[in-house]
Amino acid sequence: MGLVGDACFMTIYIIIAAVALILFVIIRSMKTIMGISNEATMLVAFVKYTREKKSSIFDKDKSQEKFDKEKFEKLQMVCFLFHRISPKIRKHRVTYRFNIRENGPQFGQFIEVKAGPFMKKIMDTIQEIKLSLPQSYQVQIDDYLKNPTSKKNQELSISIKEKWFSKNEYLKGIADSLRNGIIDQDYLYLLCGNCK
Repeated sequence: MGLVGDACFMTIYIIIAAVALILFVIIRSMKTIMGISNEATMLVAFVKYTREKKSSIFDKDKSQEKFDKEKFEKLQMVCFLFHRISPKIRKHRVTYRFNIRENGPQFGQFIEVKAGPFMKKIMDTIQEIKLSLPQSYQVQIDDYLKNPTSKKNQELSISIKEKWFSKNEYLKGIADSLRNGIIDQDYLYLLCGNCK
């Protein structure tokens, strides 16, 4: 009876360990998927924010040069986010699926996208925005996209990270608020609706 009881307890422990391992794997993969989804949602929001054209109302007192400079700086942030998420997505197949939210929390919708079409749509939109800028800015964006690890571009990445993802307690609150404001804006159109 003692051997049978020990065998039952051993079986129960093995089952509990197997269930715990399965739960650990599921939770870990869900955390990865949620991380990619959150970063992809942020990237899409910043792409839309950068893609906005000059407004005859809100930008009427802004010169074209100033507007282009601001758009260029926004596009640098988009490129930074693109380089940040690319390695995470490239670990998976082009058919890997994840969800993004578009159009803010109030009217937004969750869209399931495939990694390959999503990355292509983002890169095509980056190129479209880049071509709307003066040639000198286009050259700098091309360099940042092609050589993100060069000394100059690493310094730029550090500067963007300090501004938008600051670890300083005071600045972190401001950066989080600015980022979330852009992510939560209602953009009224879907950028990645056909990335399925």
